[in-house]
Parts: sequence; structure tokens; C-alpha cells
Amino acid sequence: MKKLKLASILIILLISSAVMAQNTVEPDARLKAVYSEENLQSMKTNSSSQLDVLNFNLDHSWFLVDEAIYDKVKDSPYLYFVDTETGLQSNTKVTSIDFTKVNIALYWVDVQYDKRVFYRVGDTGYVLGFYSTKELVNMYNESKN
Repeated sequence: MKKLKLASILIILLISSAVMAQNTVEPDARLKAVYSEENLQSMKTNSSSQLDVLNFNLDHSWFLVDEAIYDKVKDSPYLYFVDTETGLQSNTKVTSIDFTKVNIALYWVDVQYDKRVFYRVGDTGYVLGFYSTKELVNMYNESKN
């Protein structure tokens, strides 16, 4: 159930971030869709910084593409759900998203170190952008300062 790409992001974020205070971090409820309760409790106990990064990514790793760049990315690949058993892309395409309660952990994203990636949400006309790992590291670190 490990996401290979997410694991690499977490490693980079954890290496680059300053030593965090040993505060208790609670898992965001959306993580339960892809992580077992046992995994979340283990992260809470043994790796609160990893859990903090996962929580951060749920709300800050993506953005809805606006008109300024839409024409450049409108033919991006489709967004797919992640296979929670393998952590790889499933065969199930995301056809719609309720933007009032997005759970980005459900989607398979090929995050790149130094460039943003874009995915179409079915045939809705919406395109989601995902920040590069490098950008996420900076955003995460800034949020902790």
C-alpha cells in the first residue's frame, strides 16, 4: 500500500526540513482512504514528521489550473485513482471531483522533482496542477518557519 512516488517526496521533504518539535500530529481523516489505521498510528508514534508532510500535501500539493495556462495544459493526461494495494496507477479514471472536499491522496500522480505536472479530470474541462517536489519542499519549510 505504499506509494513509491509519495515515498520519494517524503524523503526529500524530511531531509530538507529543519528538525521539527516533537509535537503530536494527528492524521487527517482523508488519509484513512489509503492508509490503514495501524499505519497511521505507527506514523503518529514513530514518524510524526512524515505524517505532518502527508497532512500538508493533502491541501497544498495541488491547484486548479486557471485560464492563464489552461490552453497550454488542456491536453494533459487524464487523472487516475491510485491502486491502494500497489501504490501504482489504477485503471479507474477520475471523472469528477467535488472541490469542496478533495482527497488528493486518492489520486495517482507522477510528481516530478523540478517541474509541475498536470492532469485532466475526465471530460469536465478541469485540469489539476501538482507542484514539483522542489516547490513542495520550499512551501512546507516556509509553513514551519
